[in-house]
Amino acid sequence: MWDPLKHFDDVVSIDTEYIPEPGEPIIPLCAAWHSFRAGETCCAWVSELGSSPPYPIGKNVLIVSYYAPAELGFHRAMGWRDPERIVDCCVEYRNLFNCLETIVDLKPELKNGEDFSGFSLRGALMQFGLDGAGIFKNEMFGLVERELARIAHGETYSYNEAERQVFLETCAKDASATGKLFTAMLPRLDPPRALFRGRYQPCVAEMEKTGIPIDRPMLELIRERFPAIREELISRVDVFGVYEGTTFRTKNFERLLGELGIPWPRYPSGAPILEEETFSDMCKVRPILAPLKELRSSLSQFRANDWKVGRDNFVRTPLWSFSTKTSRHAPSSTAFPFSTTKWSRSLIKPPPGFGVAYGDYKCMEIGIEAYLSGDTALQTAYQSDDVYLGFAKLAGAVPPDATKESHPHERDLYKTVMLGIGFGMEERSLALRIDQPSLTARNLLQQHRDIFWRYWQWSDNRIHRAMLTGTTFTVFGWMYHVTRNPNLRSIRNFPIQANAAEIMRLAICYCIESGLKICCSVHDAALLLSRLETFDSDIERMRAFMERASEVVLGGFKLKTEFIVARYPDRFVDPRGAAFWKVVTELL
Repeated sequence: MWDPLKHFDDVVSIDTEYIPEPGEPIIPLCAAWHSFRAGETCCAWVSELGSSPPYPIGKNVLIVSYYAPAELGFHRAMGWRDPERIVDCCVEYRNLFNCLETIVDLKPELKNGEDFSGFSLRGALMQFGLDGAGIFKNEMFGLVERELARIAHGETYSYNEAERQVFLETCAKDASATGKLFTAMLPRLDPPRALFRGRYQPCVAEMEKTGIPIDRPMLELIRERFPAIREELISRVDVFGVYEGTTFRTKNFERLLGELGIPWPRYPSGAPILEEETFSDMCKVRPILAPLKELRSSLSQFRANDWKVGRDNFVRTPLWSFSTKTSRHAPSSTAFPFSTTKWSRSLIKPPPGFGVAYGDYKCMEIGIEAYLSGDTALQTAYQSDDVYLGFAKLAGAVPPDATKESHPHERDLYKTVMLGIGFGMEERSLALRIDQPSLTARNLLQQHRDIFWRYWQWSDNRIHRAMLTGTTFTVFGWMYHVTRNPNLRSIRNFPIQANAAEIMRLAICYCIESGLKICCSVHDAALLLSRLETFDSDIERMRAFMERASEVVLGGFKLKTEFIVARYPDRFVDPRGAAFWKVVTELL
């Protein structure tokens, strides 16, 4: 078992408490720390803290935390440097139990409205048979909510001695409990990879502090007038007559599908599936329906109303790193600008003297499939000018000199096949997507299996190995544990999506550690904020870091990148939402 005290001068578990003012950097309250070497726990109110942490943070000391971006946000609010060596027990606990049931999952009656969720500190402690954390958690949360209400009314926060004691005792208890949890987890930790994951958490704290620049006057205008323009917006966008008044009518939508000859996924009852994900997937195949989808999403909930905008006109919200099965971020679907409708992203606008650049990996999943499987045909297709046409050419469906302009239909067809296979699409689903007989879909899938046979051999072997060993994992050790009722599609897709997350994390580490200002991570992309005088060179630095990260994770195989840029006074525009944004602004 790894003994960190043999490798470090000390191990210090820390915890902090603060007021999370919406849209603003946090307001520090107190900090607590437990020294493994001394066996002592200390705590201090913010007024007792100085210009540097009260605990050592150099490379010879290991800092242990439970969800480190919270503590690292505290560091930033205090003007402190980041620790050089971090293990985040929350992330490691998620990795150890990824996809598995926890004690809390098995005994939901333990929750009782308290913070006993499977990946809370309390839940982790329970899993390892340790005492619960935070002796006054509920009381402390109530005190925070009270002061948030005061701050919202322009008042300053204030706690009396007894209330400060609640925070201090809870903070000290959590710091000590985190240390106990770390000790209990030691036999199962992978130290080098745990430290690598800990390296990423200061970058998360930095992105959360930076936030996303927003055109606040336009946001407020839309918030004020959006209800008044709903009917006119419907009449402009819904050229098909699906809406009656402001209501989406399923019978009218089914009539439209019949007129256009579009097959649609349905429930066993025969009713069309109209969930957001299904609508989005179908619009990729039938772009004619995309404006209707954007309209429906916008009318059901104008989610920009939940954006928390700071006084500096930046939206800030927790990013929740490592929160999905594939270890990606999982920010709020209503508070994170890139989780909302495509057109509302045009509210993103750099401040005077700055530009923003959205750097995205091009066909990332296909590139990862090509490298991990060692499939030279797939690698050749990926490295061509157009991966989808590359597939079509290998299949003999288009001539060698075919282009996107000369063979758009064939390109779209083979694009649907390649993307669908990445998500486990089978014959029936593909036939529905491409509006072709099942035999045609079967032949297309067989072409993919025949041409990229090494990929399929590798992918099938990953499933077999996972079923035999009970796990599958990424290059850097993020685990997927096979459950009693395994989802084979999820197992097949995991190495692609989870290694994509590994690449994205490493790229962001390179960028932020070199001084670039990254606003957020968005699946396989990141948003850069840069001064105009260095904007172009910063984009090239970001591109180089993204390419370097892919080469590190993929053994020298370089993924391609592309950028959408906006210089002040221009705004960021997602091409998929540009037409809808134009209609909204005209109506305003």
